[in-house]
Amino acid sequence: VPLPGAEFTIGRKKVFIRSPRTVYELDEFRKVRLNELAVLIQKTYRCYTKRKRFVTLRHSQLIIASYWRTWREREKIRLVEFRKQALWAVQVIGRFFVLLKTREFLLTLLLRLPHDNMSPICHDWPSAPTFLTETSQLLRTIFHRWRCYKYRKSFDQPARNRMREKVTASIIFKDRKVSYPRSVAHPFHGDYIRLRQNIQWKRVSCEHNDQYVVFADIINKIARTSGKFIPILLVISTNSMLLLDQKTMQIKYRIPASEIYRMSLSPYFDDIAVIHIRADNYCSSNMSDRSESPTGCLFQTETYVGQTIYRVYHPVANEV
Repeated sequence: VPLPGAEFTIGRKKVFIRSPRTVYELDEFRKVRLNELAVLIQKTYRCYTKRKRFVTLRHSQLIIASYWRTWREREKIRLVEFRKQALWAVQVIGRFFVLLKTREFLLTLLLRLPHDNMSPICHDWPSAPTFLTETSQLLRTIFHRWRCYKYRKSFDQPARNRMREKVTASIIFKDRKVSYPRSVAHPFHGDYIRLRQNIQWKRVSCEHNDQYVVFADIINKIARTSGKFIPILLVISTNSMLLLDQKTMQIKYRIPASEIYRMSLSPYFDDIAVIHIRADNYCSSNMSDRSESPTGCLFQTETYVGQTIYRVYHPVANEV
């Protein structure tokens, strides 16, 4: 303490103080020091208790966190294992479900096929699951080919010939002639007027060797003077094309098949056929006989270098 050395003396067991004032000052110093020491003790104790509590809480927190992280990792592992098992179960169930549906589809397919309608143009087909779309399409293609095969096998030779003519007509006229679709349903007969049984025709055909009739029907001649349609008989044999009077069977024109090199049609709704002829001399000889025919002609004749064009009107020009 800041006291002069003359104010006190230190003995063996006691301190001797000279003046009461110094005693008073020492008491004041003692009180202040006691307060400081009390605060220090309290601070140290509180620090000790709080630190002890903090260490205990931290240790507890570390233990709890460790257990919680262990539990969390175990839960993750358990969830992963559960998902693996669920995925495996889904795959097994899905595989058996697909096999079951496939078996059911294949076993019931025969009963659900359109047996009543075996036409090749029939588009009826049993519905299939989504995962069997490709299989269903392949089976549908196979069934359609088999149905077409059965359809073809049911034909006799004349029907096969007619179908071959239809296919040839489809190759020639499909997407090229607007009126073609309306003629698809009509079968080709060739001899539409039963000319082969006509006695007069048999006599005329023997003279010119035209017994094998490919096409015969009444067509319309366009008169050049009035523009009216005049019916006349058109006959196409394997050797020539003939135009005859339908009552008397008199030959108006006869064009050898070797002289016909092309036939043209317009793409519109009309029945006009253009037949291209190579014979200039034949055309001239026919033109000289035109006085015997009525005014106008069955086909308009236009002579070019090396060819003659005949225009014919017929309601089934798609077949001609």
